[in-house]
Amino acid sequence: MTIEILNPQIQNLFFFILLGLAIVFTCRKRKDVTPMAVDSTTELKGLAILAIILAHIGYGLVTNNQFLYPLSTWAGVGVDLFFFLSAYGLTLSALKKDLTIPQFYWRRLSKVLIPLWIFLIVFFLADKFILNINYSWDTIIKSFLGFFPRAHLYLDINSPLWFITPLIFYYLIFPIIFIKKIPELTAIFLSIIGAYLIKVNLNIEEGVRGLWTLHYLAFPLGIFFASLFIRIKNFQPFNHLTIKLKNRKALFYILHSILFILLLATWLYLFTNSGVGREKIVEQLFSLLALLITVFIFILKPIESKFLIWLGLFSFEAYLLHWPLMYRYDFLFKWFPAGLAVMIYLILFILLGFGFKYLKKTYNKKQLK
Repeated sequence: MTIEILNPQIQNLFFFILLGLAIVFTCRKRKDVTPMAVDSTTELKGLAILAIILAHIGYGLVTNNQFLYPLSTWAGVGVDLFFFLSAYGLTLSALKKDLTIPQFYWRRLSKVLIPLWIFLIVFFLADKFILNINYSWDTIIKSFLGFFPRAHLYLDINSPLWFITPLIFYYLIFPIIFIKKIPELTAIFLSIIGAYLIKVNLNIEEGVRGLWTLHYLAFPLGIFFASLFIRIKNFQPFNHLTIKLKNRKALFYILHSILFILLLATWLYLFTNSGVGREKIVEQLFSLLALLITVFIFILKPIESKFLIWLGLFSFEAYLLHWPLMYRYDFLFKWFPAGLAVMIYLILFILLGFGFKYLKKTYNKKQLK
């Protein structure tokens, strides 16, 4: 059920203040200042899921699109970040470890499928016995296989799950075509394969095909970025130059600050000029540019937010859970002001993530006994 927001400006101010306080009061100096450290990538995942959740609320759950604007306009960048970071992590891992294809599938693909299956079971059963919603066996089987050919916000079990289909495809094909000596070729091959699959008839709705078109390059870009990152890291002349600059602290600080300010200014421009609604190629390029600038800002910034890190730790679980919970089983917007309800939902997703993690640890310990 969609929700009417009568005073979006006031509710926006309320939420922005709460979100700002949550981010600021959990800020700390970065412990690991190396580029693309684990906390930085986790924080980026937190930003990605925040952008996606706010977009689904602003443009799907409520009747007034001014609510959460402009924070609700970056869903595309959030999706690209998820693809990009998944590819980045897979590539770094593949460069360090030699896994057989079955080992890769067991370690990586299971991290996507097992949470997906758990949440599908919960919502299929809840929809049937609580809301009396029945889904066809064809829909149920396709869902458990990770194939979501449609993304209807109000009719499907969970419309954001369209994202799972290309993600599973990338995970399935990655270990087969990964070239350890030249990972850039893997990125090129995946780009070509992705472009081809968009053109062929896969029995998917045009809306989903449009989403694939917008985001298919983000995963190959993550592979390319990881490969380039490793090459630069191992490039001795670059390391010597970095050391020399760091020894000249004043010059290093000035250059660092100028670069950060330029990136931040461009980021703010793209934040309110996202390219959404323009030609697909323009929207795609704007989104990828915003992605890269966001990544570089997170590399350069000296502080980090625990709130975003907590969101990032359980971003995949929040992605699976947020839309059906808020749309079909909402219990917060009915009783709280909209701005407060959104903030409580974000905290709830973090708490549910910690609970899910605890249950997983408990299960693993029992299996080891």
